[in-house]
Amino acid sequence: MNKFIKIQEEFILQVLSLLNTIKGKTRLMKFLFLLEKSGRIGVDFSFEPKHYGPYSKCIDNLLDNLKKKDKISSYYDQNNKTVIYSITDKGYTQIKNNPLNNRIFTIVEETIGDLRELNLKELINLVYSRYPEYTFLSKIKK
Repeated sequence: MNKFIKIQEEFILQVLSLLNTIKGKTRLMKFLFLLEKSGRIGVDFSFEPKHYGPYSKCIDNLLDNLKKKDKISSYYDQNNKTVIYSITDKGYTQIKNNPLNNRIFTIVEETIGDLRELNLKELINLVYSRYPEYTFLSKIKK
């Protein structure tokens, strides 16, 4: 496996391990976007402006691959509208056995630790206010 892809996967798995579950792909995208923009991770998820602000096809592909490898699981909420992601035992094993684990976890915790309490609208407003260049295609009003 490409070392670069493995590190990208590590960040996704660390976000999920920190939060236990995450409700919504948009929320996950925003957390990973803020991690990338922090300048501390050295990983490029290739974000671009889309209908819900910063979006990464790379992350979509990584999520699909992690699901195929049984490292994350996803299901829809009771209204069948929002996808919920969580890390599996296999995913925990990967991050537990990785020597970068402590460094990555610290960066994830410091970058998104306090943000996990924000509702989706607050999180989007934060991202939009800090990075307005990613909002011009957005369908979401601040």
